[in-house]
Amino acid sequence: MVGTIFNCLKSKCYQGVVKVGFAQNYFIGTGGQSGIYYPFGGALAKVWSDEVSSINVKAEVTAASVENTIKVERGDMLADW
Repeated sequence: MVGTIFNCLKSKCYQGVVKVGFAQNYFIGTGGQSGIYYPFGGALAKVWSDEVSSINVKAEVTAASVENTIKVERGDMLADW
């Protein structure tokens, strides 16, 4: 999944793989700052931001799985961990 999203962002084939549209700012839902997924999401966001030109990815503190799933489905967030 991560490889698919990364390749999609790199080749700008946003539509159809993930529902994110063509905006240049993306968010990864991570749950709370005290959990394991926050540093993982932050590291992943940094790699994508550094390696894929013209996008900015940030880790976002959320209420975890349910909120993340809803936001990904609506297209408000790129991925959730």
